[in-house]
Amino acid sequence: MGGSTDQVGALQVGAALAEAAPYLLLLSATPHQGKTDQFLRLMQLIDRDSFPDEGSVSRDRVHPFVIRTEKRAAIDAEGQPLFKPRLTRLHAVAWQNRHSSQQRLYEAVTEYVRHGYNQALAAKQRISAS
Repeated sequence: MGGSTDQVGALQVGAALAEAAPYLLLLSATPHQGKTDQFLRLMQLIDRDSFPDEGSVSRDRVHPFVIRTEKRAAIDAEGQPLFKPRLTRLHAVAWQNRHSSQQRLYEAVTEYVRHGYNQALAAKQRISAS
């Protein structure tokens, strides 16, 4: 629904229901997919006055309206975990000459994650804090 524009039926139906209903609960596995305009449309269904424009969408302003439950914390009616714990292991790979292109790709991606991603994240945090 958030991916819709004001002219698309799904958002129009959502807006009509939000207007008519005394209470509104939106459920989504991924409410914010990196697109502030789409997330803004969802937040405006909940409270248009609190979210008049994209500049009003910030972590602090959204916090009272959003409950985030991580998958690892999800439980059933008896209080039992819904998902098994995730277990990760590091396995060393012995590169052979025939894997040289795969090795270069792996090293390039690793370099990006170590440096480029962290720089982009730091830059985004500086912009969000402004």
